Amino acid sequence: MTRSRFRELVAQRLLRLDGAMGTELTKLGMPTGVAPELWALEHPEAVRQIQSAYAAAGADLLYVPSFGGNAVKLAKFSLADRLVEINARLAEISRFAAPDR
Repeated sequence: MTRSRFRELVAQRLLRLDGAMGTELTKLGMPTGVAPELWALEHPEAVRQIQSAYAAAGADLLYVPSFGGNAVKLAKFSLADRLVEINARLAEISRFAAPDR
C-alpha cells in the first residue's frame, strides 16, 4: 500500500488492524523463551496462516511480526547483527500473506 493510498483510506473511514500476533504464533507452536522474530522466520507458513485469517476476518492492515525487531531485543538472542535481514524478510513474508486490498 502506498502512503497516498493509506492517507486516502484513513480520510474515508476507520481502518481495522490485525490482532495479537504473538498470541497466535504461540497457539501455532512457538515456545516461550525464543526470539519470536526468528521463530516466525523459521515458520513462515504460520505467519501466512495468521495474517490470511486476519485479512479474511476483515483487517485492512496487517502488522509485520517484528514487535521485538530492534537491536536491544534481538541482542538478547545474539541476533542484533541480523536486524535488517530479519525485519526485511518478515516484511516480505507479510506482504504476500493476504491479497492486496
